[in-house]
Amino acid sequence: MGFFETITSLHGRQTTSNLKEWTTNKRRLASMINRRIFLLECKRKNLIPSHIKHNLKNVLRLFEMEGSHQHNREVEKLNRKLSSSIIRLEISNTNRQINKIQKTNNKLVELLRNKLTLETVNEYTRRQQLYYNRIFNQIKQKNIAKIANLEKSISDGSLRIQDKWIRNTTDREIPDDVKTMLALGSKFSIPVSANQIPIYKLITDVEDLIQKVPTERRDFLRGKTTSIITNFIHNNSNKNYTTERLFNVTKSFLRDNEELIVLNSDKGSVTVIMEKQDYVQKMLAIINSSSFKELPMDPTQRIQTKCNKFVSLLETHKVITREKARQMRTYSSNTPKIYGNPKIHKPDTPLRPIVSCIQAPTRYLSGYVAEILSMAYDKDNEYYIRDSFEFADLVNNLKVPPDHVVISLDVVNLFGNIQSELAIEAISKKWNVIQEYTNIPKQLFMDILNFLMENSYFSFQGKFYLQIFGSSMGSDLSPIISLYVMDYLLDGTVAKLPFKLFLIKKYVDDLLLIAPANEITNIKTTCNSFNEHIQFTVEEEDENHSVPFLDTKVCRINNTIKLDWCRKDITSDKFIHYLSDHPIKTKINTIKGMRTRVDRICHPDFRQVNSNKLFKIFVENGYPRSMLRKLLFESATSRMNEVEEVNVPSQNNDINEIKYGSIMNIKTLSSRIKNCFKE
Repeated sequence: MGFFETITSLHGRQTTSNLKEWTTNKRRLASMINRRIFLLECKRKNLIPSHIKHNLKNVLRLFEMEGSHQHNREVEKLNRKLSSSIIRLEISNTNRQINKIQKTNNKLVELLRNKLTLETVNEYTRRQQLYYNRIFNQIKQKNIAKIANLEKSISDGSLRIQDKWIRNTTDREIPDDVKTMLALGSKFSIPVSANQIPIYKLITDVEDLIQKVPTERRDFLRGKTTSIITNFIHNNSNKNYTTERLFNVTKSFLRDNEELIVLNSDKGSVTVIMEKQDYVQKMLAIINSSSFKELPMDPTQRIQTKCNKFVSLLETHKVITREKARQMRTYSSNTPKIYGNPKIHKPDTPLRPIVSCIQAPTRYLSGYVAEILSMAYDKDNEYYIRDSFEFADLVNNLKVPPDHVVISLDVVNLFGNIQSELAIEAISKKWNVIQEYTNIPKQLFMDILNFLMENSYFSFQGKFYLQIFGSSMGSDLSPIISLYVMDYLLDGTVAKLPFKLFLIKKYVDDLLLIAPANEITNIKTTCNSFNEHIQFTVEEEDENHSVPFLDTKVCRINNTIKLDWCRKDITSDKFIHYLSDHPIKTKINTIKGMRTRVDRICHPDFRQVNSNKLFKIFVENGYPRSMLRKLLFESATSRMNEVEEVNVPSQNNDINEIKYGSIMNIKTLSSRIKNCFKE
């Protein structure tokens, strides 16, 4: 005879029924408590359970309206509010059911204690607890899997990455979550949880803003912003974001794999994973070359003292004021650091060395000299091109003479091959122009320039090095010096050519020429003969009669130049991802900016094709198709109106002085604080 048959024969059917009800309630209790835990976890992690998500779709479908962003934003806001409200209601309802079941069980136990022996009740209680634990753990594991799937569906569904966004140069298998996080790049913004907000920094930022408003409004704003911050932290203290999970997984992986290093590529905005040992060996190969030499000690103090002496000389010559001299002197400089960006477009992934001059002893003096050279630089010379827009305005629909072709020339490692002697020689040639922008005596100016170029140093792995040849990438001086050197080179080589170039334009170290087809070799030879270290490579027209230059492709079609938008093979096409925690205006302006770029650069024959290409790229970056259709394919008339509206200067001379401030970006909180100052 079984247990329940025995109980029935001894104590009646009602007692057996009570025991079975107790068992059923235990199973329900295990399920309901797990359900409560599951819902609370969904609320904490900002997840929407599938049953809520699917049911809400049927309701929200009633409000869909194609193309109306304002309406769709309201629907999306309603969706978030409804989801949160339903989860809270479910948690409340689950708590009531748990309390009801527990009360029922308590009554059943009390009733059974009056009918059965204490030994029987205790034994049955023990078995019920074992049964409860087994059922509870089974359901718990299922719910853990549900949470993981919900998190994964969000990351898989919204944070889809492209293979071209990340390059793994190691033999190590990288977990998918880690690969996703790293592929999003260093510009991807992760939302800050309420419990991670640096309160003191936030309050400092807000107080700085408050100091910019009239005195009578300050106390009101302090009270209002304090209330906003307090309520936000209180209401969001348990709120987490999916990207936070990916970030923590990635951080843990990199902490456990210290032999790996994550870098940004030299070009193309690709995330590169390398073995740290491989990275160090490649950096040492660069540093141990003839362009650098090791120093026995840190020269920071010596160079800082020399910089301050030059500043004092400038003050003595009354070139700068006492206040300016005080700002330019340095007393707590740091040694510059060198790092390398991988050139993924070249075999064996070499590195481009870059020296970070933040807090370097030369930072103020080099910045001052660079500013003078920049103001004096002749941007109206025949070679200079400011950007792709100016280039497009110049060459689109340009008629090319017969027997002429388009070629581009590129200097091999321009910065690294500019000798200080060549730089001083090039700048001396332009001194008659430079002296109009400064009162510094020529000899003192050249002494400062020579000092800055001869004292480009850095540290790597605790050792100190001096660059004895070339100009360092990362210095404020290098870009402007390269412009003077390239102009000096072109002035000395173009005049030697036995023919006149139809067109020659320069952007830093890239040249674009339209020249006779049979003179390409002569052009290269002449350019390479000017200086043994400044050497050019030549790229001729491809089978489609086109040559890349900047971010354009210069196409010669029936001897007419038409520009196409050019995306090189190494380009990742990675923009700010739609799920990055940037303000929505930033994302909208990114789309509009790229659309404007394509419109202004491209010949009309290529605009539609490139608008479609932009659409595809932004879809890959997670942007909604409806948003892209509106922003990329609106009428040309509305685009022109938009441009005119932006460029029309204000006629109101009574506008109050505009004051600027900054505040850290915290999802929803920053916008609420900002709105306080608009009122």
